[in-house]
Amino acid sequence: VYFSSYELFKGIFGGKKKGDNDHHPVAYFSAGVVATVFSEAVFTPMDAVKQKLQLGVREYNGVWDCCRKTMQQRGLWRGFYAGY
Repeated sequence: VYFSSYELFKGIFGGKKKGDNDHHPVAYFSAGVVATVFSEAVFTPMDAVKQKLQLGVREYNGVWDCCRKTMQQRGLWRGFYAGY
């Protein structure tokens, strides 16, 4: 997720293109910031579910059950992005 979004936004922000030998630090920095936000937005909820399942509590019957119950009990932000 990170590298693909970094490359995408590097091109959008005017990063290095074919035949261009100039260095574009602002474009690279901006692409890195946006790629980090995208990556964390995807991986933080997955990590939250993984941690809940690793606790060993028999409250959940798998990944989808954990997602469903977390969403019902705590909502999107508190359930999946708490501690971010």
